Amino acid sequence: MYGDEGRRDESAPPQTMTLFAAFRRVMTESEIWKLGCVYFMYGFSYMIYLTFFVAYLTKEIGMDPAAAGRIFAIIGIVAIFGASFGDSFRML
Repeated sequence: MYGDEGRRDESAPPQTMTLFAAFRRVMTESEIWKLGCVYFMYGFSYMIYLTFFVAYLTKEIGMDPAAAGRIFAIIGIVAIFGASFGDSFRML
């Protein structure tokens, strides 16, 4: 995949690859598994924080539960759009 394996004879017809074969080829790469583990650990730690965020706002700070829920919803909406458009904001 990284060396001369990608080179092929120009006169040979192109090889077709099925979706399952492509998926198997990607899933055997160790870098994909490392990246997946990093994302899993980040998501796990992020969810622990957010689990108690609304409870902290309502019990410790004394915020109205509806206002705390709105803040939580705003964080969720910003996270969705931030993941989608993050690279666009980086260019500004």
